[in-house]
Amino acid sequence: MSRLAPVAGAVEFVALDRPFSNFTFLEARYMGYSSPIHRLFSQARARSCLTLIIEVVEPAIAVLDEVKELTAIAGDYTLGALHRLSFWRVAIASDAELNAADAKECIGYALLKHDICPSLSADRWHVFESVIRKHDHKHNYTPCDKPVNFRVLNRELSVSGVLYGQQNGLNKACAQVGLRSLCANYLGNFDLTYSLINKLAFGDKPVTDPSKGLTTLQTANVLNGLGVNFTSLSYGKQEDLRKVLPYQRAVYSGIESATGSLLIFSLPDEETDVEKNRMHMIACFGHTFNEDTWAPTAEVAYFGADSIRYTPSDAWMSSFLVHDDNVGSNLYIPKGYLKPEVVRHAIVLLPTGFC
Repeated sequence: MSRLAPVAGAVEFVALDRPFSNFTFLEARYMGYSSPIHRLFSQARARSCLTLIIEVVEPAIAVLDEVKELTAIAGDYTLGALHRLSFWRVAIASDAELNAADAKECIGYALLKHDICPSLSADRWHVFESVIRKHDHKHNYTPCDKPVNFRVLNRELSVSGVLYGQQNGLNKACAQVGLRSLCANYLGNFDLTYSLINKLAFGDKPVTDPSKGLTTLQTANVLNGLGVNFTSLSYGKQEDLRKVLPYQRAVYSGIESATGSLLIFSLPDEETDVEKNRMHMIACFGHTFNEDTWAPTAEVAYFGADSIRYTPSDAWMSSFLVHDDNVGSNLYIPKGYLKPEVVRHAIVLLPTGFC
């Protein structure tokens, strides 16, 4: 995989301390504003990173497979460039300083890919994948994390997290990148390819316009084809199901099982503000948990009286930690932010052997 590929071109050591500007740098280097790319740099700044290392690398395994898939979709597709970025909390300006740096000072890496395809109006960078460590706040829990190996020049490093990916509007949408995020961790296969995901999704039928995303049935086809154990809850207009098993509790169970959950919700139409089956999927893999939360105790002491037999552990949870391919990695969503009526499906990954 390109995360482990040797350097194939120029290497840059970029100082991130003041007066460095994320906006100015990204505007000049990566063709303007991209929320997921900006999110990478925001996480680096929040963790007091002092150095960015940029390496030009060749496509390999999953990236090379995507290049071949896109070439088959559109004959005029070309790979503009592939950069491997790593973020460091110490100042590094040479190979020698890199080799001397403590590996714990690297917060993660990213593969940025430049797709050029005139027939599909594509000329843009996107985050093919990244793994950035969660913030070290004591209330943040990510039981789905697994170590992912990557290379920086001649050093092989490891960072714990969940793969993030961004859709490119060509061969993958939110469904494919959400599936790759959780399934790669579930299977321990970080070279899982998008062409395999699309092939499993469409089954015996030809793969047609995967940029439009996948249906829930196609998503199930992928999970079954990969041998991933899961259960799917379809909410729709199921008011009884919403009361018995709210989506928050379903998603939480997947996270606590260290396997994760996929959450699908509807979006309003951009012009009429009326829902027209526009859906979005996000990967949920962590949460915040505060033992000093007031609400669970108050529910028993003031509002529940004798009717409450037990308090579930998710009562102490306040936010889900998620990847949103349109917005960025390692984001927190208050557990009550999404209104129950907009949630359509919760796909809970289950440990192997769990029934």
